[in-house]
Amino acid sequence: MKLSGIELDRETVKSVKAKLASILTATDDEVLEAIEALPSQVADIADAMEIVTLNGKASREWLGQTMASLPVEYCTRDGDLLSVTPSRSASLRYLIQDLMQVSEAEDTATIENRKLLINTLKSKLPPEPSRFTSMFAWSKGPGGYPILEDVALTHSIEKVEQAFYLTYAIIEQKERGRLGLGNALSTPTPIELIATIAKSASLEVYERLERLVAGFSNEDILESHLIAQVLCNVAANRVLLESARIGALAAEAAEVNTRLIGGLNSIGTLEIPQIESDEQIKHGLTLLFGAKGAFANVKGMSRRLLGADLETTVRAAHVIQDQYLHTRGALFRHTLPDGRLTPNDTFLFALALAGLFQTKTYVPSEFPNEDNYASFPGRGTAGRSGFLKPHAMELVKSMYGQMVFANTGWELRSDRIIAYAKAMDHKRSHLQMLLFKVFKRWTAGKICKLHNSLKKNPNICCQ
Repeated sequence: MKLSGIELDRETVKSVKAKLASILTATDDEVLEAIEALPSQVADIADAMEIVTLNGKASREWLGQTMASLPVEYCTRDGDLLSVTPSRSASLRYLIQDLMQVSEAEDTATIENRKLLINTLKSKLPPEPSRFTSMFAWSKGPGGYPILEDVALTHSIEKVEQAFYLTYAIIEQKERGRLGLGNALSTPTPIELIATIAKSASLEVYERLERLVAGFSNEDILESHLIAQVLCNVAANRVLLESARIGALAAEAAEVNTRLIGGLNSIGTLEIPQIESDEQIKHGLTLLFGAKGAFANVKGMSRRLLGADLETTVRAAHVIQDQYLHTRGALFRHTLPDGRLTPNDTFLFALALAGLFQTKTYVPSEFPNEDNYASFPGRGTAGRSGFLKPHAMELVKSMYGQMVFANTGWELRSDRIIAYAKAMDHKRSHLQMLLFKVFKRWTAGKICKLHNSLKKNPNICCQ
């Protein structure tokens, strides 16, 4: 097939068209227009993909496994909502920490293949002008995260995510003031308001981002470069797939919580007692799940939580609580006494872990072609240190969040868990739509201007 003097054989066109459609989340017809309009860039992209196929590791399914692609069938649009379904390879592998003691034998081919793809595409960008270079420079994450390295653009995506959550918190606080509500941990925001607040936050942040690039020339903003556009999409797809995986884990958390808290409610437990120490946490769990515990006759929840398993539960509860405060709890940590949660909160993290122990819940591996693993760390596994791998840890975080924010005070009622989980899914969908519109549908020139603006002034919420 000859396009504007560029010779591309039919099989190459067919292959690159399918891969581009997956990366750009576009239809075949949309991609065919780009192929016909920009044949030289398409030839360069085809060459880059061929290099990964020939020289990558375990590369037969490299495109999906590197989280570089997001096919249209994984995206469902419903008005202002975009729901991203996790692909089989969607993973939080980049959140693996040194202390999680992941074996060096774990499959890292996906990491290396992603780097190879990005580096090869970068080599195809024109040397002059080099306006896109800064977006795609490699940038490491914080210490302790051995494989957390990606292009600098992912930091801009993270800043937009943070802006969404902060804007959400500001709007939420105004609504809470209007309703006369007190502390959010003791009196959560009504579930029916979550989606409305999220929609407002998404729209506000999008308008701010548009204002950030409004001062640049139309020629720069409208500049489109297919290879740069592909690289922007590769960065955005990873973030969107991670969000989708967290959403799937949250749905699993709601199912486990419904069984766990439903079991508690069935034996007359509607709230947790005041907890002061680890010993009281162990005592409370033993009363529920010990040899003669209240759950001894509850179908599917009667495993005995004793000895080393009980010690692991409490140890992991502390580790995950600390992780929660530095991730999901970062926005409200400053409102807590000494920046810490209470022993009651630690008990809820432990209770979530006990629920996973009881239900024998498995989660997908962080790496492709590996079996699902038990979310509660079995004997002899690295997770016994308390540092669960990312999917298991996020599952526990979601269970805790549902317990706390679906209920009032220290109540535990199963009937509100599913409604809260659905509302949070809507919140996640509004964020996914925001990221999709900006980092996958803006031109490469416009994204570049935004990236440079955020480097100079990262505080989007003050724009």
